[in-house]
Amino acid sequence: MVYAASANSGWFGADFSAQMIKGDKTGESANGTIYVSSGRMRTEMKSDDETLVEIVDPINGVSLLLDVKNHSYQEQAIPKLSNQSLQSKNPCDRIPDAKCRRLADEMLKGRMANKWHLSIAGGERLQWNDALHGFPLQVVEGGKVVMAMVYLAEEQVNGRKVERWRALQQKSNTLMESEQWYDPELNIAIRQRSQDGSYRELRNIQLGEQSESLFKVPPGYERVDANH
Repeated sequence: MVYAASANSGWFGADFSAQMIKGDKTGESANGTIYVSSGRMRTEMKSDDETLVEIVDPINGVSLLLDVKNHSYQEQAIPKLSNQSLQSKNPCDRIPDAKCRRLADEMLKGRMANKWHLSIAGGERLQWNDALHGFPLQVVEGGKVVMAMVYLAEEQVNGRKVERWRALQQKSNTLMESEQWYDPELNIAIRQRSQDGSYRELRNIQLGEQSESLFKVPPGYERVDANH
């Protein structure tokens, strides 16, 4: 499931802007802003007297990191995806060099799912994608469940109608649990809380068209390499 980052122009739904909050059980530790338009994402995070800006544009296959203080930027190529591939429910349309074979449609924990066999970089896995939303409900590698999503309930969060899910993700051979509040209109989890007390949340969500200038390098910025 996407949180301010992975999958309509594809991996996102409606265009919007929102405040981003990150923290742990002791309180808020960072905040910023996210802008989404036509499948592109801009995030702005403030730290001390600096503002870090990242622009991710899968349609043009580029990621930009802006240094606002020094008026410079770094550019990195990312897998280029078309609008068609971003909207596709075939997982291989978004994974370079992967091969997918659709196996069946079946019920999984009360949800209709599309079952796939994936071959990726010499490895294989089984993946069940939610038939309605398209994101993975379960991933099995080497006979073990390494990722799973379980639907809990429909709720209201920050004025938005969302779905509450329990997520399990394998880390260091242990399945770590978290909860996510998924917004179907935005195609993103607007709240996520982990078992260690850390959390991320989107607040003050405003739907609407975003300025094109937000997703471009401002005039006068100098390109530098990553080791500069």
